[in-house]
Amino acid sequence: MSGINKAVIFAVTRLKVRFEDGLNAPIAISGTGFWIKSNRNKQLLITNKHNLDPKLKLGSATRYSLTHVEVQLRKIGLNQHFEETEFVPISNVANCIKFSSNADCAIIVEPQYVNRPVDYSHNNIMQNDIAEQSLLNDKVQMMDIASFVGFPGDNRTEWWDQRWNLPVARLVNISSWPSIPYTNVDVITADTMLVSGLSFSGSSGSPLFLHQKGLKPTTGDIIINDDNYVEPKILGIMSGHWWLDEANTPQLFKRHSGLSYVTRSTSILDLINQYSL
Repeated sequence: MSGINKAVIFAVTRLKVRFEDGLNAPIAISGTGFWIKSNRNKQLLITNKHNLDPKLKLGSATRYSLTHVEVQLRKIGLNQHFEETEFVPISNVANCIKFSSNADCAIIVEPQYVNRPVDYSHNNIMQNDIAEQSLLNDKVQMMDIASFVGFPGDNRTEWWDQRWNLPVARLVNISSWPSIPYTNVDVITADTMLVSGLSFSGSSGSPLFLHQKGLKPTTGDIIINDDNYVEPKILGIMSGHWWLDEANTPQLFKRHSGLSYVTRSTSILDLINQYSL
């Protein structure tokens, strides 16, 4: 079993984002984010920088800027949170975003909403559930099993649960050495990790969960110091993938390489600490 509490799923949400330049048609994108409650008791929505910064998608010279962000909130009910959802605009979006300077990581800090419906909210993941560098050094290994949870799809396809607006999970294995950032000329941001797994549009911003490893020690009269058990932790944010274009094949038939890359959890913690969030 993964060891991940099912209530964690309700900390994962969809984002709707709009970029505008005042002249051309707006650009609308969708992505995934997840809620963290920091050790300073602040509500933080974690996602990719490229979901909120048009320069990463359109180039540094673009005149497009971020003008609108909506977050999908869920009505809190008695039926395991399986209630209706609604997208709610953030009113102060330009003033509450913190960007990493070199990693594909962004935080929306304690957003204020426009006409937020009563009883609509979300669950939180605690900051202590984010993997620190020491865990990546000592406990996480290549080939470990993990899952990312999000809302893959675009304006034409939606692969999540459409009735309940629930995210879906996809299994991966860690492919690069987890204690050091993965380096490749095709990955233009810092502090990444490679995984063997299929991510697609809309998956950006999905949390990557390390599955628990080993068996939990049982209580009893005999105490044995055994550190083989590793708790589930957030290892990072799904950030991108490679397409494998076959020679002499139309672009329509391009195939996923099977490799995706993740911004490591250390960038999330660095950004939280940088701004004392």
